[in-house]
Amino acid sequence: MTTADYPPDALRANLEGVTEFLLTVGPDGMVTSCQIKASSGSPSLDVTTCDLIRRRARFTPARDPSGAAVSGTYFNRVRWTIPRPPPPEAGEMTVSYLVSPDGSRSECRVETAVGAALTMVAKADPCKNTAGFSRGFVDQAGKPVARRVRSTVKVEVLPVP
Repeated sequence: MTTADYPPDALRANLEGVTEFLLTVGPDGMVTSCQIKASSGSPSLDVTTCDLIRRRARFTPARDPSGAAVSGTYFNRVRWTIPRPPPPEAGEMTVSYLVSPDGSRSECRVETAVGAALTMVAKADPCKNTAGFSRGFVDQAGKPVARRVRSTVKVEVLPVP
């Protein structure tokens, strides 16, 4: 099981637990049945446990005294723990973009990214959002003009006194 396997409804409900299961394994090493022996307390986690094991698990078949492959059983448990993000790290990022007189955005670029901001840029490009504004800028005479907008996001991790 990986964090990507966590059932979305269990994540939303903040559910965690341990699911104990008993498998029956056929002579071909494939799971033929999965029984929940102790519930995690969440039907979603329990059902997902058996669904994933049926799809993914492969076993070396049990053998009888003559060496022939036979059915067998396997007991184990899965601890479902909600994946937690790591604590914030210090960093800073500056992004700029051009706002046209009609309010549309273009020419977005990351000007600087330091520390944790490098990771943020790698995961989600801040220039992907190209949504514009309801209007652009005007000069002192009221004439529509383009402007470059620069935004800096700074994350500081400070000791608590």
